[in-house]
Amino acid sequence: MIDTVVITGRAIIRPVMNIPLLERFIWVHNTGKDYRHYFEATFFGLPLMKVDEGILGRKSFFEIPATQKKSFEFR
Repeated sequence: MIDTVVITGRAIIRPVMNIPLLERFIWVHNTGKDYRHYFEATFFGLPLMKVDEGILGRKSFFEIPATQKKSFEFR
């Protein structure tokens, strides 16, 4: 039986004007408990965008530097 899955990697994204940005990501899933993923896009090694999102203990969260931390509870 699989309890936890962790996937890490790198990618190239082109979100604006076809300019390539390097991206690092990690996904973590604890079966039946929680889920989380984190993305970081960089331009020449400088971080441009960070996204941290998931569900921990029946509460979801979404964090990016431009906004305040958002949290919601599932009932």
